[in-house]
Amino acid sequence: MIRQTSIKLGEHRGRPRIYLQGKWLAQARFAIGAAITATFAAGTVTVALAAEGDRTVSKKGDVPVIDLNTAELAKAFGGATALVVTCDDGELRITLSQTAQKVATRVRNGREGSLF
Repeated sequence: MIRQTSIKLGEHRGRPRIYLQGKWLAQARFAIGAAITATFAAGTVTVALAAEGDRTVSKKGDVPVIDLNTAELAKAFGGATALVVTCDDGELRITLSQTAQKVATRVRNGREGSLF
């Protein structure tokens, strides 16, 4: 089952943060205590289940939580804060929202684009 949701890139203790929480994570096989790995690239972060993962799905009560709090997020997303999480079975792809992608590619020559 593919699920998609919009989130904001937050900040915690001076570093960028992505905080995902909900039973939908368990439905996508991200159970509490599961080993995961996060891969950072320009415009994309991929979180996947991995037998030898360097991170773990934590919990808040009985609800799974994935908390990414690293400077690598700033490198991946630059100054953008609007993100989209696409959840497929055992994998999360976090990308820039369509609006953030358009802003990033907008011509900045002072003659084209919106005046607002």
